[in-house]
Amino acid sequence: MKLATRCALLVLLLGPALAFADQWEIVPQPDPRLPFGKLSVVGGATGPDGVRFVVNNLNIMSPMQVTLAAADPRKPLQLSIFKEGMAQPLVQSPTDASGVLTVRFRTADSVRFQVTGEAGAQYQLMTWISPPAETPTPDAFVAVTSYPAAPPVVTRTAAPAAPSVPVSAATQAAAPPASPWSLPVMILLGGILLALVVIIVLLFRGQRKGAAIVLVVLGLGARSTPAQQPAATSAMIPRNVPPADTWKQTNEALQKLREKLEQLEKAGIKGEPEALKFGGFGGEGSFDPSKTAGSAVTGVKLLLDFMEEFGLIDPREAAVQPNYNPPGQPLLPSRCYHNPQCGACFADAQKKLDKSRQLLEDMYVIYKQTELKTGRILELADAAAGLSPYAKLAWTVQKSNPNEPMNQARQHFYDVYDGNLTKLLSMSNEALIAIGDCERQNFGDFDWYNRYGMVYYNFQRDRYTRK
Repeated sequence: MKLATRCALLVLLLGPALAFADQWEIVPQPDPRLPFGKLSVVGGATGPDGVRFVVNNLNIMSPMQVTLAAADPRKPLQLSIFKEGMAQPLVQSPTDASGVLTVRFRTADSVRFQVTGEAGAQYQLMTWISPPAETPTPDAFVAVTSYPAAPPVVTRTAAPAAPSVPVSAATQAAAPPASPWSLPVMILLGGILLALVVIIVLLFRGQRKGAAIVLVVLGLGARSTPAQQPAATSAMIPRNVPPADTWKQTNEALQKLREKLEQLEKAGIKGEPEALKFGGFGGEGSFDPSKTAGSAVTGVKLLLDFMEEFGLIDPREAAVQPNYNPPGQPLLPSRCYHNPQCGACFADAQKKLDKSRQLLEDMYVIYKQTELKTGRILELADAAAGLSPYAKLAWTVQKSNPNEPMNQARQHFYDVYDGNLTKLLSMSNEALIAIGDCERQNFGDFDWYNRYGMVYYNFQRDRYTRK
């Protein structure tokens, strides 16, 4: 058997074994103590080297609360939170005078915890994960009377109709955004991961075996759950804590969380397993302001305030959060907005514009998610390659070779994005032109597109074009 093959098999075989000692997977489950979401409480003893945990399959729109409680407040514990590897924590904080620390945040994919303290210090770690939140999508339109700089009043005249710009059949149905796990993206991610394994093999050749295995374990996330562990006597092995054994500090944190979740329920927030949403949402998650009562406004405000408490723990993830009302987006003042006089000409154009807005943002988020995922793997590969001159040379050549499958997959992904972007921008522009025609036909406004529609289109083009 060749050396490279033996080393690759060694990495695959030793990875899970080393992960057993490295980190424990937390898998929250539904719990009757909370009205919705999933809960996990684990406990045990820690020390200066700490106990490590991982939580997988996270949604960036799912609020997450983590509470660390110390059995003895005089022996403070420290919680460190990581995204990639265990070198640079995103959060690192000790328990307070009462022996409790609570952190609230949101993130995607996986997150890692490390609990450290004096040797033998007892702890309980509570992890709660909410269903993903669905917040109402703001409308692009405002009534003319609500616009800060309302256009002049126009009297309807019998002037001849200006020619409408035809809507091309080619853009009637724009292609949906590419799936984040489409074949080119999988090839791209797989190619980088394969390159990382090759780097590890080269590191083995350079007799740097220990560092290489640790990188595979931490970087690729090999892990195991407490339920899968063989019997062991080590006091450092955490255990699931049943309700009867939770400490006073942990129960107080649970009670505070329960009170907040019950407030949301009373305001009409539905904590369904697949989504956290207000009862006034439509079938596609939209919100109808014409059917909103005072209590509904309160409910939505509570949900939005609740979400603000759970900021993104990784600043880079701000780029992959859907935002259908991005900063700087211009408003569209319209006399036809909520005006039955305009009829189908406005309703059809508004529906088309809303569809293009959603598809543009969804596609943009997929693009940013893919760049973030590949960027993290590239950072890991760069770090691994730096441990050996041979690995560094091989990795540098592979990254710069346009014929490498991962580079070809990246270019194909960009080509698909740019092609869909052209179609969706055309779809949006045609909708704006149609709205301008509707304003002209019903209110004699011949300049609506030039004043507002073109500005809105230029904003979309600048936001969604790859930089």
